[in-house]
Amino acid sequence: MNVLGHLQQGGAPTAFDRNYGTKLGVKAVFWITDQFRENYRQGRVFANSPESACVIGLRKKAVLFSPVTEIKNETDFEHRMPKEQWWLKLRLIMKMLAHYKISFENYDTGKIEHVTRRTLSIDKGY
Repeated sequence: MNVLGHLQQGGAPTAFDRNYGTKLGVKAVFWITDQFRENYRQGRVFANSPESACVIGLRKKAVLFSPVTEIKNETDFEHRMPKEQWWLKLRLIMKMLAHYKISFENYDTGKIEHVTRRTLSIDKGY
């Protein structure tokens, strides 16, 4: 799931952030309207399914709603990040583009680790 860039990093929103925020807002309003239509019966709104509490975000080039129950299984709440980092598979090519000295024989596939001041001060060699 994505969070608008200027909210994560501070500063003024970019044109992409404004456009993306507008798209998310419009989709959210349509989703809420559809939920009311489907779950409104006899003057009451019934919100007892997993799809009644969702989070909106970008997943594989599509703006989708994900039930909070699914997000709970995919999130490392201690470190406030997804359990699976899709971009780790691109780490080798990112290092190549950044002109790091790399070896294909002894390549570290990368594991998520908690970053502290101590771990930042230790030279990893890459």
